[in-house]
Amino acid sequence: HSLAGNENGLAGYWKFDEAGGTVANASSPGTPDGTILGGASHLDLSTTVQAAANASVFKGMILGFDAADQSLSYAAANNGDTAFGHVAFSGNTFVYTPTSGHITHDDSFTVAITDADAHTVNHSVTVHPV
Repeated sequence: HSLAGNENGLAGYWKFDEAGGTVANASSPGTPDGTILGGASHLDLSTTVQAAANASVFKGMILGFDAADQSLSYAAANNGDTAFGHVAFSGNTFVYTPTSGHITHDDSFTVAITDADAHTVNHSVTVHPV
């Protein structure tokens, strides 16, 4: 569930839903924008994720938040098999491995994000060679 940004006791709120870059825009009054440091950046995974065409793997991370502060689990649907590769999860990080040895085609997979009460949200990710 997304927060409204005006919950009692909320110290800061960033959705991390920008299209990309190193700035996390504030999502509640009185919260400053955040800066992602260390050369890292993020992509909104509701859009196409781009990977280098000659890449042998593509690594990514999905961040989720549960308003009740429950732990979340992340898993690839369909046992991680995709049209042109395979995806495996370790916690909230994933590794997409193309079957051809390098990324040559658009491919997609669905991520199931589940909380401790067994509520599940599915999210689609597309890997796109550039």
